[in-house]
Amino acid sequence: MPLKEVWEIRENRENNISMAVREKKEQKAVRDILREYLNGITLKDVTGFVERMESDEREKFCKFCFDTFTNPYFNMVCDSMRFMQLSFIGRQAANYDEVTFGRATINGVELVGEFYEKYAGEFKEKHSKPEEHVEEHKAFKSIVTE
Repeated sequence: MPLKEVWEIRENRENNISMAVREKKEQKAVRDILREYLNGITLKDVTGFVERMESDEREKFCKFCFDTFTNPYFNMVCDSMRFMQLSFIGRQAANYDEVTFGRATINGVELVGEFYEKYAGEFKEKHSKPEEHVEEHKAFKSIVTE
């Protein structure tokens, strides 16, 4: 495969990733606006008690959130709740009130996930080692010089 094609594939992949990240941020913004419009609670509303914690206590709390959020069972539970609620809405909801309640339930599961994600990210940011930058043109230098 010519180098130009490899480069184009790489650029397309990076553009797709950045577009997905941008779309996720836009979805969050729309969700936050909708929560405020409907007088629901937002992530800002439920983080106040964490902001008032002493640094040691906050560190332990963020570690708990990190351990929970990165545990695959946590995501399995949240995904299962969302799926079951969506399934109920689609198959059994008898009226608009049941649909609305189901959507609110899904919103609550999402809010819990966002909460854990926020503080897991804070813990990860403090405790992760900076990524080593690998210069692409030097990646195979040892092979070439041998």
